[in-house]
Amino acid sequence: MENIFLAIVTDDKEYGRALSLAMLSICRSFIIKIFTAEAFFGQKCQADVILWDGEEAKLSYGGRIVYLAEKSSDTVKNLPGKRFCLYKYSTAACMVASVFEIYEALTGRRAVNLRRQDVRLFAFASPLGGAGCTTIAMAVGQELCRFQGKHILYLSFEEIESTGDFISYDLGIKGAGVYLYHLLKPDRIKWCGQDSQQKKLPFLDGYMVRDDYGMEAFAPVQGRNPLRELNTDELHRFISSLIDSGRYDVILMDLGNWLSKVSLSCLEMAERICLVASHRDSGIREEQYISHMVSYCGEDILGKFVKVFNLMPKGGVREDDAGEGMIDAYMDINRCGIVAKEGKTKKILLEGAFGDDISNLAKMMTEPE
Repeated sequence: MENIFLAIVTDDKEYGRALSLAMLSICRSFIIKIFTAEAFFGQKCQADVILWDGEEAKLSYGGRIVYLAEKSSDTVKNLPGKRFCLYKYSTAACMVASVFEIYEALTGRRAVNLRRQDVRLFAFASPLGGAGCTTIAMAVGQELCRFQGKHILYLSFEEIESTGDFISYDLGIKGAGVYLYHLLKPDRIKWCGQDSQQKKLPFLDGYMVRDDYGMEAFAPVQGRNPLRELNTDELHRFISSLIDSGRYDVILMDLGNWLSKVSLSCLEMAERICLVASHRDSGIREEQYISHMVSYCGEDILGKFVKVFNLMPKGGVREDDAGEGMIDAYMDINRCGIVAKEGKTKKILLEGAFGDDISNLAKMMTEPE
């Protein structure tokens, strides 16, 4: 991605510093310099975008100068007139997304990421609800991000997302529904010549939340998960856009116990599939669940599976051996250690026996041989 030179003009040094650090924590493609109004007028500045926090620009802002307003009701986004006013206390993710949009409108250039060559797709599924599929997926993502330095995206396909149970976020961040709207609407395809077309992808920064280790996920939406509304063609466009963003080494797809054409397409795309079972008896249901996968995807899909028995009671013995004759790789995982953190948000503890088990599972997923 090319660097964007961003000037912040403010007489409040603490605000300027806080805004700069917050935006850099979201995106490292900015070169940011802070000016006082007097210093800015005293020298020539060739910044791509100028964020002006001061009454001097309230009536005359436009072009490269973006006025930072005290009230959210004063915001302006006039793309044809190239006139922009942003709420100065917006979240860093929203501010970064707005700056990218303004940068494109002003310069005609887009910030472009280089596509990673080997993005890996892992799926997590379960024949039963409540088996711990989300916890296992989150834990593997944190393991890869925290200890292996991977750039991880967690995708929830749950009907009602539980992403917010594990990752704290600010209200007002746009989620997957808005991203899909901008991705899939017809004018996102820009024709470049008679036989070629260029995909115009939305900037991901304005839609993402991050945990303490840097693992990213779409901000949770209120109500039904919009990813459940996709058809298979839209799913492929969605996943392709995430791969083309160049941001991620690994994409984790949490399918839960959902089994539809879209989830089956996710399983087909996945390099490895973690099948999460519990110590509860789920033999018949699991057999039917796996049989349906095989009938849709073919028997080769069985070679992708790693079966996990989660929520094993202390000193307990597994009651359910269903599927072992079909799936070669399987393991037991100790009872998950989760503690409340900052009210409703949960923290997964990757220490002790559970952490060791998650580390082994991550190795089985990433190094199948």
